[in-house]
Amino acid sequence: RDPLWSRGLGDVYKRQVLRYTEGFNTASRGKIRMVRSSPSADVDSSRLRDDIEWTGLKTFLDTDHIYNHAVWAVEIPVTDQVGSAAQNKITVERQTLLPVWDENGWSSPVATRNPIWALCAIARASFGARYDDDRLNLASLKVQADNCDVREDYFDYQFDTKTTVDKAYKIAARASRSEYTSYGNRLSVVRDEYREIAQMQFGMRQIERASIELSYPKGDSSDKYDCSVEVECIDPNTWETTKVLCVLPGETASRPFPWKFEGCTNIKQALREGMYLAARRKHRNRIVNFKTEMDGQLVQKGMSIGVSYAITGWGQSGDIIEAAAADNGGQIITLREAVKFEAGEIHQIVLRGQDGRPQGPFIAKPYGLLARESEAHYCQYLHLLPDNSKGAPDIYTCLLYTSDAADEEDSV
Repeated sequence: RDPLWSRGLGDVYKRQVLRYTEGFNTASRGKIRMVRSSPSADVDSSRLRDDIEWTGLKTFLDTDHIYNHAVWAVEIPVTDQVGSAAQNKITVERQTLLPVWDENGWSSPVATRNPIWALCAIARASFGARYDDDRLNLASLKVQADNCDVREDYFDYQFDTKTTVDKAYKIAARASRSEYTSYGNRLSVVRDEYREIAQMQFGMRQIERASIELSYPKGDSSDKYDCSVEVECIDPNTWETTKVLCVLPGETASRPFPWKFEGCTNIKQALREGMYLAARRKHRNRIVNFKTEMDGQLVQKGMSIGVSYAITGWGQSGDIIEAAAADNGGQIITLREAVKFEAGEIHQIVLRGQDGRPQGPFIAKPYGLLARESEAHYCQYLHLLPDNSKGAPDIYTCLLYTSDAADEEDSV
């Protein structure tokens, strides 16, 4: 073909390097070579240079192919190869489109980062659990999804390797501090969050004899790590892994516990969940196991329960044998056994109904002393103050706590 550079270059004898980029069309695919057409024999001085260097060639192929999905091009030198390590260095920012549910049914796929809708997508997908809507507790999941939007709990994760449905459920639910559950063969989630009062009470009558065991967590909660947590997540600005150190007030971070937060690209969310995990490692340092009978059928996963047992020292429990109205208001209840009152403490009583649900707590004071010691006294009759009294129908068990015990140690 014609020479590539046919224009005049003017004064070519200059010290600076001359760089040119030219484009041309080819009729068909084939080999391309560069041939110099001007002679260089006239250059006979060592002070002059008359060299041409071919630095690169780029080829663009026109196509009318239409893709049904997003595509991107990768520039690779012809001397290199694409290995598995190089593939992991290719980052693409994209938005997930998933259907969301409300009282009108499922919507068309919309942009969402909600972990609950991601869990539902896993359950309903043909490559997932293949659940119908009858297998999903959609009303409960909707409430949890709305709460995730309020808290800004996001789930930005790509399942690029083969895994089980169970593990995929756990990864998606963990983004909202939840665990997946199945009640009545219906999928739902339960979140680990604060509950003001226990939802069920277990005392000496409900716990089988010699079945309670008290232990301490092993492994991650041992002396190998302290209460601080180092969260590994993805920095949304660089899309590289970063670490967030979470330390409770008054604690140190000499040996933080490493935790990889899968699906997290929000530093604020990583800090919040890391502080929660640090608090859990510090305060949930005891494990209670016990056996019960039919009461165990009423307990669900994630439920907060109250436990009172003699060997643990968590409050006192017993039976109510009589309840009567007091002349000055409130009620006078008679216990089967006397309970201990600490001097100078405010005592609270929780009453357990026939269905196991708690009532109270109520402020309780002794009414009629049977014995007295220097710092504590025992009483079989309690006076429930009138401003806290709600009646005592069908009540047969009580659990008595001091104010400190009721706030800190009645929930397991």
